[in-house]
Amino acid sequence: LSIALDARPIAGNAALFAPVKSALMTLGQDEILMHHLAAGALGFGAPLTFFGRMRSDAQGIDLKKGGIFPVVHGLRCLALRHGVAATGSIERCEALAVQGALPGDLQRDLPQALHVFQRMRLEAQLAALDDGRVADNHVDTAGLRRLDRELLRDALHVVKAFREHVRRVFRVPG
Repeated sequence: LSIALDARPIAGNAALFAPVKSALMTLGQDEILMHHLAAGALGFGAPLTFFGRMRSDAQGIDLKKGGIFPVVHGLRCLALRHGVAATGSIERCEALAVQGALPGDLQRDLPQALHVFQRMRLEAQLAALDDGRVADNHVDTAGLRRLDRELLRDALHVVKAFREHVRRVFRVPG
């Protein structure tokens, strides 16, 4: 369902996709479905300690699991619930902000957090390729500059707040 929600026609008769998109958008009113779909956004724990410090393993922090996926999937769920047809995360965030479906701080901070994660992941992947390693979604926090560590920590706190918002909206137990 997540993949279908992000679908868009790229060739052929785009009008053929309109009824499919319309049918998909009606799913946002199914409370049980939305509850289970939103639970997926909360499936991976935030890489933060109880005291708000970053927690990483030997590979570092998995930016996709800890940051990108919860934001992208949470926005996807909220967009479906509120009838937002946009397929991009930033566009979904903007449309949800216009509808008042996101608190003001999340409206402002989610796109910035997503950009931080994407930039850091790309930089880590390029560095891995330069070193002859396989590119993945991990970033070694010990190798980050102080400012980047602070940006990452702040972005992870935004994700933590967004996860709580998604948890409340879709009534997913903690």
